[in-house]
Amino acid sequence: MLTLLSRELGPQEEPRGVGTVKENPELTFWKQWLHGTWPWLGGFDSCQQAISCDANVMVSSRRCEVTEFYPDGGWPDVYLSHVSGKACMDVGCGMDGMVPFWKHARRRILVDPLVEEYVKAIDEYMEGNVKPGPNWLKGNELRPCSAIDPSMEDMVGKIDGVIVFRNALDHDSGSHAELLSRVLSFSAEGGLLLFWSEFTHASSDPGHHDCNLTPEMAKQSIMDSGFEILRRMIPVHGPGYVPGLDFGCVAQKRIMR
Repeated sequence: MLTLLSRELGPQEEPRGVGTVKENPELTFWKQWLHGTWPWLGGFDSCQQAISCDANVMVSSRRCEVTEFYPDGGWPDVYLSHVSGKACMDVGCGMDGMVPFWKHARRRILVDPLVEEYVKAIDEYMEGNVKPGPNWLKGNELRPCSAIDPSMEDMVGKIDGVIVFRNALDHDSGSHAELLSRVLSFSAEGGLLLFWSEFTHASSDPGHHDCNLTPEMAKQSIMDSGFEILRRMIPVHGPGYVPGLDFGCVAQKRIMR
């Protein structure tokens, strides 16, 4: 999704960490999204509409990502059982993650090295917008770091609701197996995982990396970490998607006692 931006901005240094992919293009992409210049994304207006709705209804209708995981329309029931009153986490959330809108969650934790920059960008946009409204990233617990940062140690075993780890694994330039294992460790028994990633990119896509593990290896890692895979995710892709290069699932951490 950053291909067009890369032509304009050119190559840059790339720090490690989910979401730290060529910081200027990533931030530029989200600012363009915010202003509604990317036609397939709703931007500011959709988020303002979403924050005024019940989150279980909003997420079912507004975000295609949930219909990818729950195409049968079962998400509202899952929201009541695994989001309401629970701690939830969005890893590599970007500016338009799922968790910020889950207002019935007990905790909403957003993990992204650029999350504070996203907050600033939304504030700046609102200052000049004729329809100012609440900054949907504020009021959440912001973790401006990678999931593998030592400061995330306090999250191990603490997420009893839902972990969203979607479209972020391949944004990291380090060990993808280590990163996935770390994210899985945040789940408490009974917690849900909504996971999806591309693993091999069919063409040059700046800011994204071919993963050093396969979809089958990722699936096995999820199961070896004590999760039961409940369903495969049915992804919704744009032009140029090549089947077989991705894997996604809904999985639940087994209750051992």
